[in-house]
Amino acid sequence: MKNILESFLDALEVRYTKRYVRRLYEEHPHRGNMYGLKQMLAVYGVRALGVYMEDKDLLNLSYPCIFHTGNDFVIGLESNGSRIVFWQQGKKKTSTHEAFKSDWTGNVLVVEDLEKAGEPDFKKHRWEDLQFVARCFCLPTLLVFATGMGCVNNWGELSFLHWFCMSLDLVGLCLCFMLMQKQLLGESKYGDKVCSFFHHADCNSILEGAYAKIFGGSWSEIGFGYFMANILLLSLYPSGIDVLCVVNGLAMCYGVWSIYYQWRVAKNWCVLCVSVQAVVWCMGIMAACHIRGISLSAEACLWSAMVLVACVMLVHQYAFSYQSDKERIRMVQRYKGLKANSVVAKALIESSTYYKVSEEDSSVVFGNKEAHLHITVLSNPHCNPCARLHKRVEDMLKWYGDDLCVQYIFTAFSEKAEDSCRYLISCYDKDNPEATRKIYGEWYAGGKNRYESIVKEHADSIHTDEVEQEVQKHFRWCKGHGFTATPTVLVNGYFLPREYDIEDLVMLTNCQIEYPRKNIVHDINGRSTTPLGAESLSAEESV
Repeated sequence: MKNILESFLDALEVRYTKRYVRRLYEEHPHRGNMYGLKQMLAVYGVRALGVYMEDKDLLNLSYPCIFHTGNDFVIGLESNGSRIVFWQQGKKKTSTHEAFKSDWTGNVLVVEDLEKAGEPDFKKHRWEDLQFVARCFCLPTLLVFATGMGCVNNWGELSFLHWFCMSLDLVGLCLCFMLMQKQLLGESKYGDKVCSFFHHADCNSILEGAYAKIFGGSWSEIGFGYFMANILLLSLYPSGIDVLCVVNGLAMCYGVWSIYYQWRVAKNWCVLCVSVQAVVWCMGIMAACHIRGISLSAEACLWSAMVLVACVMLVHQYAFSYQSDKERIRMVQRYKGLKANSVVAKALIESSTYYKVSEEDSSVVFGNKEAHLHITVLSNPHCNPCARLHKRVEDMLKWYGDDLCVQYIFTAFSEKAEDSCRYLISCYDKDNPEATRKIYGEWYAGGKNRYESIVKEHADSIHTDEVEQEVQKHFRWCKGHGFTATPTVLVNGYFLPREYDIEDLVMLTNCQIEYPRKNIVHDINGRSTTPLGAESLSAEESV
């Protein structure tokens, strides 16, 4: 089922790729509140605003929008007259205004602007999605192809028993697939329908029980691998059917234990599990009726054992990879949530070295100067890591420019490269930051490799008194604090802790950073002025 972010982007008709949007949502530390949804929408170029409507006037809203109802979010699609159409838990619903207002808390996230909406690097992500799908379905496709080729090549050897058993194996394969969906995803569209048809609500108590796994693999994985191996052997190696009959007889014994366990131990029934056992017993009974004598050769036993083990291990590996990725996402989300915790952030940031910095040290400032979050980036125009960091900073300014302020301080570790700093400083236009950011982006994207021709072309504009005064402030600040490595990132004057990436700073919504009183790296000019943004770090979102 689609998450709230996917559904809302659908309602806004904004293109996205599934893996990117789901990773963004599942790993976001604030995915459960409106501030987090606002930040995620900002990544897609959708400007949203969280508001509280005391009068709950549904007719005075722009649609689509996101409503907060109790412990859930719903997407309002349209409202006309006395009824509202909304999307909740993957279903489109209609309700009267009065009934909807009784559940609505009054908090709503409305869209202000989506003129430039779209997923960043959409083509790249779509190509990555296609590669992922190809990797996932490459082997299953080859197995289907092998089965088809086997049926064609061994057509004369395939009896009624072969075809009947393959048909039952296909049914068992579908049933085990639905069981694996419930095991891995917690739900199965068609599996849940099968359960509801028999008025049975849930199979999870059996699937998650103490005996649901053996040697680290679930019985649903073993069943899927078993039926898949049966189909391959019947089509590619028809003479090995006698071995499969013996194996199926053993599987019938497991079916007896499974029914007993559900009946007497768990005292609950899994409709899909019982259906799988019914398929196994039908195959066993059919084989017993048609085979007069069983002939087991060493070759047939070896091939059958190899294929059975390989199929079971292959299915288990697929399931294990999926579960591992799911666990990784869960741990990343928890780790990001820990870093976004104001107590943790305050402790880590305030324990870092502090350097006084203000606009007196550099006038190259982007974003909202009134923002509480002030980031200082010490950058070398010819540094490749600086170029990569600039791309990340540019994305932050594009998505969260209203919530942060970014100050650049340029330095060069050779006299030959100092003119590059002068060029970048001369390009800064505080009245047109968009144009400046475009020039900086072009420089770090490749312009720095032909800096000599660029510097020569702009010689008149870079060798001015104004530029020289500014560049000397940059050099003096860098030299005074003894920085020898770039890029270096400060947040409100504090050295960015190694536990944080620069993108994590936008998650610090409720953190108050205190001005240091001791163990300070003193200002090189002995100034007593308070550095920009040093008193506090707060970006609380009110809805």
